[in-house]
Amino acid sequence: MLLDLPDFPSDDKCFGSPLNPQLILITNSSRPELARCRTTQSGWNYSLFDFLDEGSVATVYASPDVSGEFWAGLSRKSGADTSRLWRSTDDGVGWTNYSSSLPFVRNVLAITARPLNPNELYIGTDIGVFQSLDGGRSWIPFQDGMPIVMCTDLRYVVDTSRNGQDYLVAATYGRGLYERLVPTNPIVYVDQNAAGYEDGTYEHPFNTYDDGLTAVPSGGTFGLRGNQTYTMPSSIDARQTIGAYGGRVRLTRASTTMSRRGLAK
Repeated sequence: MLLDLPDFPSDDKCFGSPLNPQLILITNSSRPELARCRTTQSGWNYSLFDFLDEGSVATVYASPDVSGEFWAGLSRKSGADTSRLWRSTDDGVGWTNYSSSLPFVRNVLAITARPLNPNELYIGTDIGVFQSLDGGRSWIPFQDGMPIVMCTDLRYVVDTSRNGQDYLVAATYGRGLYERLVPTNPIVYVDQNAAGYEDGTYEHPFNTYDDGLTAVPSGGTFGLRGNQTYTMPSSIDARQTIGAYGGRVRLTRASTTMSRRGLAK
């Protein structure tokens, strides 16, 4: 056994960060509590965070773009309260309540975000899907083409053909799966430390800027892995947007040097 968590039931859920492989958050299905588990040279250790509320932690979303950012959704036994959605910006050490602007929902069961735009969030609740365009400060219904029922899971599916036709897919309790088109700019990812198969997706990024430049369509977006320096060609004909994920990037071109900050927290 790698780690023994006292008073955690056997149906706990584990959530890892794609930007920090040394960290795992584990929910407690019987209490509003999270275990923050971290591996060190001496093995695994953990600390607990109690949201001091009824119910339990239903889901955790680890940002694939912003280092240290996690969201947690709570499931309550009855009624609605101000403690249903929380955000952490320090890998789960501290949490801030983001529930004050939520509609009258009892459970936040799923959370996701648009790639390279952490301000655009989606949550699945007991009364359907809601969207935020300002980083969770306000919420509007996102229910055209979606059922107004309990949504137990959400996935943001990126269009790998780079036509800008992304989809938000919702799993419901007893009503099957639904999807809604989310038009967007195509994204091509580049990580100079990547190895193996490359197709420009988040999971299999290109490992050179030139490869990404060849693949990104006009009006598309470069997603550059942070904490690296990239050399741009002397001229670029197509209009493009450059975004960074997982940290800052440094862009150089001929005698000009530019700095691009990673996605804001």
